[in-house]
Amino acid sequence: MVWPIEEMPVSDKSIFAELSERLAGLAPAAENVREDLRSRMEQALRSGLADLDMVSREDFDAQLEALERAQSRIDELEQTVAALESRFEVLESSGSGSP
Repeated sequence: MVWPIEEMPVSDKSIFAELSERLAGLAPAAENVREDLRSRMEQALRSGLADLDMVSREDFDAQLEALERAQSRIDELEQTVAALESRFEVLESSGSGSP
């Protein structure tokens, strides 16, 4: 027979007290399980990210810096080539009148 808690016999109320006491005793074990679960989830995420062929932030920043240096050097070389082409055209046009 099911009774509302207020109408339960005293002996049944002690079952709830005992049950709640046992559940409270499980709290430290639950904390261990929670920490273990967190650790396993972190490990699974790291493994999953490694499978995605991702790079660390440090590696990304290093590559970005190298790319910026390379782009800067390319810009300098393009200016140098343009200046040399201009000089070559001037020399070629001034020398075209001579045999």
